[in-house]
Amino acid sequence: PSTMGSGAYAMIDKDGYHYTAFDQTKVAKSFDNNQLNTPMEVVAHTDIKEQLPTEAAEILERILGISMLYDGNIAFAASGMVFVTDRNLKLLDYITFPGELVENSIALDSNNGIYMVTSKQMHKVVWTGEKLSHEEADGAWSSDYDIAQERVHGAISYGSGTTPSLLGFGESADKFVLIADHHPDGTNLVAFWRDEIPEDFEQKPGTQSRRIADQVKIGVSKATIEASFLTYDDGVVVVNTSYPEPAWISQDAIGNSM
Repeated sequence: PSTMGSGAYAMIDKDGYHYTAFDQTKVAKSFDNNQLNTPMEVVAHTDIKEQLPTEAAEILERILGISMLYDGNIAFAASGMVFVTDRNLKLLDYITFPGELVENSIALDSNNGIYMVTSKQMHKVVWTGEKLSHEEADGAWSSDYDIAQERVHGAISYGSGTTPSLLGFGESADKFVLIADHHPDGTNLVAFWRDEIPEDFEQKPGTQSRRIADQVKIGVSKATIEASFLTYDDGVVVVNTSYPEPAWISQDAIGNSM
């Protein structure tokens, strides 16, 4: 049960080392010497709580998301927190978001922007190469999005069910980050401006902030969308994760997540 709480996210680096969270607040690095059918052996592990100051350690309940930054360090999303380690699992920096649940992994852009959705807000945190920043001057931001006061029947997430997906690449493309929200009347596809908001952009009616470029009712699911969007060029593929008939577990949670 303690390992399940760490989610399903893991990562392999260019050298073949495997990284994953386990036992809520711990991280393991393992290796099979790049030999086929050879068991993975743990070469490093750490309890992140032991590397944090006491106040921050009390906020950390479980580690969930993991991905590699473009400079080779590792970014993690955790309960009320985002933090970065090097590939030897040494903690480099952290930022806390007390009271916000993290139920998904994270997306990263080539400028070391870290996109993390919580049960309350969508965040862009920036890794400067030396520290994590949540300052607007460094390109970071936070935005509200639509959330139900109580979980919609069948939903397994308190906020968005989707790991953020990036849309728009290249010099001329508009750049967005996408999630599905937890609107009580049916989930929306929500697109946030990733970088600066165009000066002439006016906030769309019904959206929670000017950071939201637009949102549209998805309509295929009776609850939250749990599978992240697939993006290519300027297209988005949405997977319907709403089970068509009542699943065997209460609130259709298993059917909805699979």
